[in-house]
Amino acid sequence: MTSLFDEPTRDPLDFNRTPAWCVELLIPELGQPKTILDAGCGDGAIGKVLRQAFPEATIVGVETDYARWYAAENATGKGGQRVYDRAHDSDWTAIGTRAAADLIISNPPFGLMALDFLKCALARVRPGGTVAFLLPTHWDHDPDTKTEFARQRFLDSIRLPDGREGYTKLAIVGGGPNPCRPSFRGGSSTATDRYAWFMFGEPWAGKPSKRLHAIPPAVASTQLEIP
Repeated sequence: MTSLFDEPTRDPLDFNRTPAWCVELLIPELGQPKTILDAGCGDGAIGKVLRQAFPEATIVGVETDYARWYAAENATGKGGQRVYDRAHDSDWTAIGTRAAADLIISNPPFGLMALDFLKCALARVRPGGTVAFLLPTHWDHDPDTKTEFARQRFLDSIRLPDGREGYTKLAIVGGGPNPCRPSFRGGSSTATDRYAWFMFGEPWAGKPSKRLHAIPPAVASTQLEIP
């Protein structure tokens, strides 16, 4: 898997729809962001929840896949309001510092690409802003030797002088048909991984991790964006 700055090879599971309930769990933690960047927005699953929660915010989506970008460009929320004020059909890492936002949110590709996404997000978030990434709970200590060194070196680089981590983790826990495990395929989870929102940025550095208690829908909806 190459860097986003080259031509990345995408795993099919990179193209998935984030369940709405996972995003709804996060909303109370986000304050009132005025500008939001949805990085790798797919067809707008995360954006729809954000638009309902923050109707006055400026929300920008970026997606490299044309079919998913087209769906995002035309996505509407409850009441017919457009989900995204702008949706870019491009590599979001190349849209420049003008994309600076109070909140940058993503369900990113895993592995090294997640780290690429994260570095770009932290370079674009405004001072005092938040970067929120949905990742397997073990992402920060994944023993995968292909990604471990680069990831750990980065996490060490943002560690606070007193030794506390430069981020916090909001683990998704609770009941439902797939406890703690969002379904990205519909009907069952894609893996045995548990998931968490990893929170980066000034407000989150050094904060203790906590749990977000979920009650997912009893029947999982179809999660694939496009058949």
